[in-house]
Amino acid sequence: MKRSKSIKRFLYKECDFEFEFSHIHNHWSLDNIYEAIYTGRPLHDACLHLGLDYELMDQSVKHYVLQSIHEEQRRLTSRQIELMNQYNDHTLFGCSLGELLEEIMFLDPQAWLQTFENSVLYVNNEFLAEGQSSKSSLSSTEKEQTVASIFGDIPFSFDDLEHFDSLEMMMSVKEKWSRLGSKSGSAYRFFKKYLKHNQFLHPHPNDLSANDRRERMLHQYDLFLTILKDISSSQDITEDLRQYEGEMHVAYTHYTSAKIDAAKLLDKDKRKGEAIVKLAALFSLIKSPEIRNLLFDHLVKSADSLPFNFMDEHIAPAIDYGDFEMEMMDYEDAKEGKAALYLTIIFIAEITLKAFVREKLREAAAYFIAPAIDHSQTADNPGEEKELLQLKQDLLLAALMHKEKQTNVKSMEAPPYSLNINPLKPASDKTFGQVYKWIYTLNKEYDSGTLFRHARKLFLVKGTHKVVSTAGGIIDRLSDFDDEFKQFAKIKPEDLGSVDIDRLTDKLI
Repeated sequence: MKRSKSIKRFLYKECDFEFEFSHIHNHWSLDNIYEAIYTGRPLHDACLHLGLDYELMDQSVKHYVLQSIHEEQRRLTSRQIELMNQYNDHTLFGCSLGELLEEIMFLDPQAWLQTFENSVLYVNNEFLAEGQSSKSSLSSTEKEQTVASIFGDIPFSFDDLEHFDSLEMMMSVKEKWSRLGSKSGSAYRFFKKYLKHNQFLHPHPNDLSANDRRERMLHQYDLFLTILKDISSSQDITEDLRQYEGEMHVAYTHYTSAKIDAAKLLDKDKRKGEAIVKLAALFSLIKSPEIRNLLFDHLVKSADSLPFNFMDEHIAPAIDYGDFEMEMMDYEDAKEGKAALYLTIIFIAEITLKAFVREKLREAAAYFIAPAIDHSQTADNPGEEKELLQLKQDLLLAALMHKEKQTNVKSMEAPPYSLNINPLKPASDKTFGQVYKWIYTLNKEYDSGTLFRHARKLFLVKGTHKVVSTAGGIIDRLSDFDDEFKQFAKIKPEDLGSVDIDRLTDKLI
């Protein structure tokens, strides 16, 4: 989906976003940025038709988008690192570039190892070969071997970098380190690379039941959380958790399967229960663990509350139709087009709002950077003045996040990150396997570009239309995606609880 520029351009125009610069004209703050962003009527109306808490979803989407842009800003080029070192005393919102650089990057592999030595020992001790004993520290040789296994031929220390045989070789090392030395997501990169192929488990669904793979996957995630707890005092672990869940979906699968099992959905109606499993898998396309759990918790509220497709009674959306027949038709549209409504939220959070806010923040940084910088701090070389100003503009959100100490991770003790799902009990192997299979399969097809390939081609053929409030209007724009998802997942209208409009109208009048 990310690869389709046509979808990005089209949704960008129709999502009805706004950014009110007046909120940050005189004062930069994260609260003011939140206030400046309007997430658009399609998001608002999709939430209404789904019965979601719009204000909560609105704030969650904004938070995720800003966190994602923040992570993008933390991916520095070798030139940006060079400038931040050279002008380390220059400030943004009172925070020096040197402080920011220290927060964003490891100085060299040696500095990385100071943070991760305990993590290396945890993993080594976890997978001891027969006859080996646990260790409490690494020898000098083991340290160098560890760094080589993670970073390849990069020198252990950069203290003697200027003694390289050529400037070209030195620049090559710096360029490579700008990609590998970021603190953002560093624990996940280490964990995935350091564990041997047969240790890092993400099995094909057909292999899940063999060799205790389910329990080993959960144990592997617990080991990862142990590593995060160890390093969390020295760096932010937000991106590590997001990347692990975004690729592995372990905590999400564990939680959703337990809730589906507790409600006995697959026992009460196999096809309708499977439709809920497939919608839960659809939510995994959004890489915010918080938002996917919000969507799922509304879909399956509790063991005693049945999802929408199990219920016969009519529940009107929070919209004043003024016409009973229109209300009934829209209710049925919202039922059968559930996937399109969810995809509206997913596309906005994952694609279009990020692009919009990224552009508007770039504009805001260019026009309103004055309060953020110290104008007495200038470049040593006049030729670098423009480049230095651009660097400060690029780092504006990162500096603001640093100043206000904002983080996306509240706790690892409860969902969406923890495996502690009390009072729920872990799902049966059958239910866990069903949820795992659909999340695995759906993401594989999505990442390869196979899922929605036909819908992407048809997307622009429909032309433009004005933004409307009806469920049918929203669903129509993404009907090809809705249809392709249901065709891929083999979901029929009756699996979503759709009924004959005339019969339902006669029953209620």
